Amino acid sequence: MTAAPWPRARRPGPGYLLPGCIALLGGCAMAAGDTAMVPASFDIARRHPGTVRVEVVGGSDTGALDKPRISDAAFTRALAASVLRSGVFPEVAHGTRGDWVLSVILVRLDQPVVAITATVRLEAGWALKRSDAGSTVWKAVIESRATETGLGAATEGAARNNIAEGLARISRLDLSMQK
Repeated sequence: MTAAPWPRARRPGPGYLLPGCIALLGGCAMAAGDTAMVPASFDIARRHPGTVRVEVVGGSDTGALDKPRISDAAFTRALAASVLRSGVFPEVAHGTRGDWVLSVILVRLDQPVVAITATVRLEAGWALKRSDAGSTVWKAVIESRATETGLGAATEGAARNNIAEGLARISRLDLSMQK
């Protein structure tokens, strides 16, 4: 009598591969990129003189097995580039300089767990202050959303739409009365 051979290993079928691929693609997320958060076009009503300093808080870094997040640094770079590209202010100041301070607080980022076509919502509090007196001349909560293929692209789209709306609203302000 001969011993029975070891059972042959079975190759996993498609039912096993799909969850693994989703976990691999969705789990090893890349952070939202600052250049992808800069709008291609702007609806600017008025260009303001003076310099503006940009401050962003409330973002978070993307972990190795996390969904794409928006970091403070990436949103700051995207917002500064957008200010210059839109022309709403002619210069972005660094450090403690600047005639104006544009502060953005990233309040909420709503993302689906897994989706091929994802809708992401971003809520941010915006405020524009005079830097000399510290008085707030404008503030608003801006909610934006984007539906894109891929969670990263949708996250960047929601940020891009938030920046475009925030700068459009600032461009409609009459800052000449605030000096």
